Amino acid sequence: MTHVDATVTRDGQWWLVEVPEFDISGQAARLTDAEDVAREITALWLDVPEEDVSVTLTQVRPDLQKRVPEERGARRRFS
Repeated sequence: MTHVDATVTRDGQWWLVEVPEFDISGQAARLTDAEDVAREITALWLDVPEEDVSVTLTQVRPDLQKRVPEERGARRRFS
């Protein structure tokens, strides 16, 4: 069994699914499909059955990603 960590990010009307370990990506029409997409692209990349791939999916929110460095900077200034 192969395990991968994948991320999913909203990209317009689609969800971008990425598996950084293999530098591969795919798209899902619905967030509920993202884990299946990650499993499918990983299985295709490794040439193994989808049943042999497990996925941990993390949703990335770009609006929060942008705020993290800003918040860290603010904490440093006021520490």
